[in-house]
Amino acid sequence: LPSVLLFVATNFLVYVIAKRLFQEEKSAFYALLIFNVCPIAAIGALQMVPDVPAAFCWLLYAYFVVRLSEENNGLWWYPAGAVLGLGLLGKYMLVPLVPATLLMVAAHPDLRRHFKSPHLYLGGLLGLLCLAPVMVWNAMHHYASFRFHLSDRHHFETPFAWEHMGEFLRGQLL
Repeated sequence: LPSVLLFVATNFLVYVIAKRLFQEEKSAFYALLIFNVCPIAAIGALQMVPDVPAAFCWLLYAYFVVRLSEENNGLWWYPAGAVLGLGLLGKYMLVPLVPATLLMVAAHPDLRRHFKSPHLYLGGLLGLLCLAPVMVWNAMHHYASFRFHLSDRHHFETPFAWEHMGEFLRGQLL
């Protein structure tokens, strides 16, 4: 049941974000349709795996960033930071949102002022506070989950080597 409820909430976010970005119901409907015909979304909704809450947090973060860009109000950094930190508790796939968002802010002339505002940094700090339990656990266990994701699961002799890039890229295509 939690997976189904999160999937419904995720669908709602897909619709709301698309409506805000494209400012029409038709685009929001098609975004929702495309999302729901993706097998990974439909199958994921049937089981409770870390990807379900992570997808919800990803989209909720995107919603807060959309609101931030629409209103240019730095207070949106707080819920964005909190939901990013909470999402990272279960799945590290949200990490790329940080550099992507910072690049967006840097590239958008109206949003650059946020680099001078404390809200961006305090929102980031709030996210780190939400992530603190995972960081403390990792510190106590020799960064086991980071080692697993960055090297152990790939069975490479070194954590990163350029000669393995082809294998990595082929895996991403699957």
